[in-house]
Amino acid sequence: MSGRVLVVESCATQRIVLRAVLLGAHFDVEISAAPAAARHVLADSPPDLAIIDLAADATAALALIEFLRGEGGHPDMPVIAICPASQAALRIAALRAGACDVLDRPVPDGLLVARIRSLLRHRDAASDLAFGGATLQALGLAEDVAGFVPAGRVAVISPRLDSLPVHLAALIDRLPGGAILLAPDDELVQERDRAAPPDLFVIDGAAPDPDGAPDGTEAAIVLRLLSELRSNATTRHAATLAVLPAGQAALAAMALDLGADDLASDTTPPEELSHRVRSLLRRKARADRRRDSVQLGLRAAVTDPLTGLHNRRYALPELRQMAERAQASGRGLAVMMLDIDHFKAINDTHGHAAGDMVLVEVARRLRGNLRAVDLIARIGGEEFLVAMPDTGLDQARGAAERLRRLIAGDPVEVKSGQPGRKQLQRLAVTLSIGVTCDPADLPREMVAQDLLDRADTALYAAKTAGRNKVTVAATAA
Repeated sequence: MSGRVLVVESCATQRIVLRAVLLGAHFDVEISAAPAAARHVLADSPPDLAIIDLAADATAALALIEFLRGEGGHPDMPVIAICPASQAALRIAALRAGACDVLDRPVPDGLLVARIRSLLRHRDAASDLAFGGATLQALGLAEDVAGFVPAGRVAVISPRLDSLPVHLAALIDRLPGGAILLAPDDELVQERDRAAPPDLFVIDGAAPDPDGAPDGTEAAIVLRLLSELRSNATTRHAATLAVLPAGQAALAAMALDLGADDLASDTTPPEELSHRVRSLLRRKARADRRRDSVQLGLRAAVTDPLTGLHNRRYALPELRQMAERAQASGRGLAVMMLDIDHFKAINDTHGHAAGDMVLVEVARRLRGNLRAVDLIARIGGEEFLVAMPDTGLDQARGAAERLRRLIAGDPVEVKSGQPGRKQLQRLAVTLSIGVTCDPADLPREMVAQDLLDRADTALYAAKTAGRNKVTVAATAA
């Protein structure tokens, strides 16, 4: 992974060291000796990530972080603050100002590079979920303003549930909704509650062995859990916070590379630990909203907004796949083209609102009288497409006659008349339908288009024969 990193560091020796480490990891590096000078760099060419030292001038460094998040216009730029571990209040201040993480000084090279990789991955994932603001507005999918974020569901996984460490017990006390307590091999960890999986997993990997040294078994459990949570479909979007033994830089780097969203140690103060948890829950809630917007946008792109049926954009590729499956399996595929008779006259006589009511009611009846496996789409103004897998010609003809009678046998109720004086009327509505079946004598790539062409020809024949009819296409030559 490459990117451009801005380093704001007052110590010349540290600037040289950081530059060498980052260049060795294939990052482009921009160096600034003071926060004031860094603002010019940000204005000229914004980096992908900033590393800001807090030791020399903490006030100016915190102001720079706040500037990035506010008037500087870089709310999503990852920021790593570097601070002595002993200055707990300064660490909290940096996190509150908007830093994504605060690393102890001096930072081990491998841990710094792993943290940069992790933050850039999260930034790219968030960018993939974010439409441009104007596009969202045009689609009616603009993200809601993030106001109050409800307390998320937090699960604490620990091998020492009978004697939970003080820092985790204090964290749970600070959470509005408490936490679910799980052992590493608990069935709930393996299976998850599919209806409402936890939003955040806090993994306790700092349990010591009887001699007081970090236990390699616990480290292996942490790495295994991170890997499993990321690979499980129900938990891969959950946030993860790994609590590791202090000073285990190599283990911390591995945890980040395996997907941990954030790290803490067994010496992290409760206030900082709870702040990290709240930040992860806010980020998870924001990602969920964006993901929902993307899913809504995808559905909107393939759905006719008036009838709720699939549209042409969805139907034609799906028909091609259905035709390929039919040829591969040797089973039939029937296709119908359906057209509302004299629809223009309905619009001209009763108004377009009445025409829309006819379209909605016809779509409702068609959808309610076809199988779940059948494809139904509105592909034109008053034209519908139906594709029926595992269906022969006789079955298709019978289904088409049933649909024709269903529409013709019950008039559609619409509102017609002048604005303010509209009255309910019952309109006689009929369909013309062209039917065809999967030709076995065509190359696979030609089947879907041939089905459409022949069904359309049969539809034209039904119209020519007087409408309100079902016509079956002649077999392919």
